Amino acid sequence: MTSHAARRLATRIRREAVKSVQATPTARGADWRSAIVATVGTDGTITTADGILCRRMAGYAHPVIGDQVVISRSGNGNWRAEGTLVGATDTEWTAYTPAITNGGAATLGTADGWWKRSGTRIDVEAYLIIGTAGTGGSTVMVSLPSTPYRGAANRRQSVPGYLGAFSTGNGPCCALITAGGSGARIDQVQNVANGALTGASLTAGAIITIHGWYREA
Repeated sequence: MTSHAARRLATRIRREAVKSVQATPTARGADWRSAIVATVGTDGTITTADGILCRRMAGYAHPVIGDQVVISRSGNGNWRAEGTLVGATDTEWTAYTPAITNGGAATLGTADGWWKRSGTRIDVEAYLIIGTAGTGGSTVMVSLPSTPYRGAANRRQSVPGYLGAFSTGNGPCCALITAGGSGARIDQVQNVANGALTGASLTAGAIITIHGWYREA
């Protein structure tokens, strides 16, 4: 082989090597891909379903097992979790009609609601105006667009809200989802005096506003 042919061969080999490195993430040393969260550490890390330990970015503050995330690797081999990808079941704001249970004779003059899903997080808004006054001493429940996570017997979720035009207890309220409840609903609404709304407390014209989020089952 002549020296000229050898130089041409060497140039071709170098060119093909560059192409191979550009096409192979492991050869490049730095790359990103998607992964599923298998475990969440207490030290700011997550571990993926295929065993990669990643440090979470500041924007990924609330990891949940099952999240589909973007992970990336630096040239020296360190991995980081950058945040979640939009899931196949995620939605934008969608209307729903909230209803009350255990209101006795109560009717609703207005029942407007909206919700959106982001993974297992459900953002919800419910705006209710009582039309006909309620009756009875049973605890009032409000329907949700999906079934919430209820957990163990000593666990509960709360969604903030506001009560207006009631005879007593107007102001901030707490909509509770309890472990002992069931179905797609808020199990009780507590007023500022820590009293649960009952059918008899639903005066005509009273307003219940619920605006927050909950973890879905």
